[in-house]
Amino acid sequence: MLASELFSSKERIGLIKILFYTPNLELKVRSLARFAKVSPALVSGTIAILKKQGAINKGKIDLLHPSARALKILLNIESLTSAKFVPEIRSIFKDCNGIGLYGSWANGTNSKDSDLDFWVKSESESEEKSAKISRFVKQKLGLEASIIILTQKRLKELKEKDFVFYSMLYNCFLLWGEGI
Repeated sequence: MLASELFSSKERIGLIKILFYTPNLELKVRSLARFAKVSPALVSGTIAILKKQGAINKGKIDLLHPSARALKILLNIESLTSAKFVPEIRSIFKDCNGIGLYGSWANGTNSKDSDLDFWVKSESESEEKSAKISRFVKQKLGLEASIIILTQKRLKELKEKDFVFYSMLYNCFLLWGEGI
């Protein structure tokens, strides 16, 4: 995929977000250009790139196509980066050793109603810190957050009692630091 071309400007990123976060939109160049407040040429060029990669099928974004899913994951990561997600968590959890993303945001199947599932590897748990992070996610991204604080004790319990869930966390999208 031509990610460098697709992520070449703020306008194009904004257009791609509109296309991928509202996938039932009809891909009509002029109406999309007005909606996204970009030029018809930018819309036309972006659609051409996405078609070439197979991310558009029958006039719609094909979220089942591997290229489309990969692009959606990149868009998710870009959204978190723009919101300064990792630095904010690290400022709240001073003893943070790692941050991982799992669930729909990690695999590119999220919709506008999806919550943000992530874990923070830390030496200590704190409901107050978790609540602060939840407020940050709601304020900056407009999303509900599902946060798991992973201490060594919690990791050991998950591995022994819920190995399937532990495996899902283990195979997450690592945003920062060390994995599980």
